[in-house]
Amino acid sequence: MKRIYLILTFLVLLTSCERYVVEISDVTLSGEYVISKIDTKDSTYTTGSTYINNTLPNPFDTMEINHFYGAVNVGVVKPI
Repeated sequence: MKRIYLILTFLVLLTSCERYVVEISDVTLSGEYVISKIDTKDSTYTTGSTYINNTLPNPFDTMEINHFYGAVNVGVVKPI
C-alpha cells in the first residue's frame, strides 16, 4: 500500500510541475504579399490585367496583377 502511495505521489509531482511557455510576440504585417486585385475610382483590375499609373515611382507604376510580389519587413515596403 505504501508503494502505491509513493508511486501516485511521484506521478502527481511529475505532472504538476509542467512548465508552460507562452511566446510573447507583437503582431506585425511582415511577410510577402502578392497583388491580386486593385480597385480604383474608375475600374477594377483583376488577374491577367496590368495596372499602369505613371504618377507612382518605379516599379510601382506598372503592376501585373497576380504577378507582382512585395515584401514588408519592419515598415519597409519593397518589390521582390
